[in-house]
Amino acid sequence: MIFEKSSEIVCFPGANFIHFGETPFFLVALSQNDAIIGEKQTGESAMKEKLIAFVKEHIDVVTYLVFGVLTTVVNYLVYLPCLNWLHLPASVSNCIAWVVAVVLAFVTNKPFVFQSHDWSMEVVLPELSKFVATRLTSGLLETAILFVSVDLLHGNGNIWKLITQVLVIIINYVGSKLLVFRKK
Repeated sequence: MIFEKSSEIVCFPGANFIHFGETPFFLVALSQNDAIIGEKQTGESAMKEKLIAFVKEHIDVVTYLVFGVLTTVVNYLVYLPCLNWLHLPASVSNCIAWVVAVVLAFVTNKPFVFQSHDWSMEVVLPELSKFVATRLTSGLLETAILFVSVDLLHGNGNIWKLITQVLVIIINYVGSKLLVFRKK
């Protein structure tokens, strides 16, 4: 019997598709007495499988992005009231937001992103010191950019904060991955 092979399923000429409930199945007649029944891969289910495989392969990046977004939102939610309601300078508002964000980032990144589950002092203290040093580097860079762009040049502090967050996320991921939570 002649058949065509695609990356999803083997298709025989004259193959019939049937549905069991909401799940499409294919029924391929090999002969009048034999049949193979299997789940048909729709474009949607194939895409889901590819997405799941990608997430599993890059789970550390995906979880970092999830917790990075959470940390960024918290950072921004602390920064905005300091800047807009308390009328603190952007650089001061950023320092306050930075402290809150670093605490949140450490307690989420350690176990969930970088799979470091040892909370003993001999493990936590070196990790925490390297983590804070890495975050301090990106935090100082962010604060310097905000100081120049907002405090000195009177740019929009809300927009400049968003712009600097992109740079900070990249620096923090690389620093955490290579320096803080690296696999031994």
